[in-house]
Amino acid sequence: PGFIPESNIKDEMHCVALVLDATAIPQPGSAMFKQLFELKQQIDARDIALRIILTKVDQVCRYVNSNLSNVYRSCSVTSIVDTVAQTFHTPRNYIYPVKCYEHEINQMQNIGIIVLSAFQNLLYAAESFLE
Repeated sequence: PGFIPESNIKDEMHCVALVLDATAIPQPGSAMFKQLFELKQQIDARDIALRIILTKVDQVCRYVNSNLSNVYRSCSVTSIVDTVAQTFHTPRNYIYPVKCYEHEINQMQNIGIIVLSAFQNLLYAAESFLE
C-alpha cells in the first residue's frame, strides 16, 4: 500500500485498459474527454501500453445486434473505432469492440470469443512491455 519509491517489475503497471461505451464516446472539449486525455498523456509519459475496449457495439449497429460475427464488418462500428483512434491518437488495432453481457443468462459463443480475443490482446500488450 502506498507509493513505492524503488519498485521492481512486479510492482509496476504493464498495461492500461480503458473501457469506453460505444454509444457515448466523450466529445473533445467535454470534461470527461479532458480527464481521459490527461490520463492518456500520463500513460504515454510512462511508456505504458494503452488498449481501449469499446463496449455496447451491438447497440450502435442493428446488423451487429442481430449477428455479432458482423462486428468487424460493420460500417457503424468501424466509424466509431476510427473516431476513437483519431481522438485518442491510438492505433486502430489497439481498440477492441465487444458486446456486454447485459441480458444473456448463458453467454453465447460469439460474445465469448470476441471478449476473450480482447483480453488475450491485453495480455500480449502487458507481456511485450516485460520484454
